[in-house]
Amino acid sequence: MSKARQAAFTLIEVMVVLVIIGIATAAITLSLGAAGDRPLREEAWRLALALQAAQSVVHADGRPIRWYFDGRGYQFIRERNDNFIRDPLLKPQHWENAALQVQVSPQQVVLLDAEWISTPLRIELSDGANRVSVVRHANGAVTVQ
Repeated sequence: MSKARQAAFTLIEVMVVLVIIGIATAAITLSLGAAGDRPLREEAWRLALALQAAQSVVHADGRPIRWYFDGRGYQFIRERNDNFIRDPLLKPQHWENAALQVQVSPQQVVLLDAEWISTPLRIELSDGANRVSVVRHANGAVTVQ
């Protein structure tokens, strides 16, 4: 192989590596989000984990759980007012930010049932300056966006 051809392959390899580094850097930057929304994003991740845990409990025993929220926090409740006081993930939680606003769409009572295919759900958290969504997809996966 000629020196010119080797130099061309080396240049292409370097460009490919730079493109991969650029894509990885962009992905990391997007996943971290802005520094100002970090507390809100942490709140969203905490809620997402709790929703996944509640859904696992429902799948295990078949009894539905409702998720309630207000300006102070949220809780998971079953019939007979069982509110999971001893469960670290499902016990009543307070919002870290007292000014947190919550919107659920489609607007409905959030009911976690034993169905494996669920109605998609979006819970939007806002602190007035930033917005983060917790999304439950039809397949049951919960993501933070």
